[in-house]
Amino acid sequence: IRGAEKVMRLRPPFGEDRWALYNIADDPAEARDLSGEQPERAGALVAEYDAWAARVGVIPPPPGWSFLQPNPPAEA
Repeated sequence: IRGAEKVMRLRPPFGEDRWALYNIADDPAEARDLSGEQPERAGALVAEYDAWAARVGVIPPPPGWSFLQPNPPAEA
């Protein structure tokens, strides 16, 4: 979040695993994704997030990981 702007990414099954941009002052319900209209602003905020995540050591979930099944059974 920077001022009234917010970027977020929801992973499946809750989202499409892409970044969305919202103006939470004008759209507190986050119903209108502005990333298509303002790709440069969305990109700048994502870059800011990426820099922060690298600085503090955020570990992203591995590919295929699911919030609904965080520990899938081992394949036979």
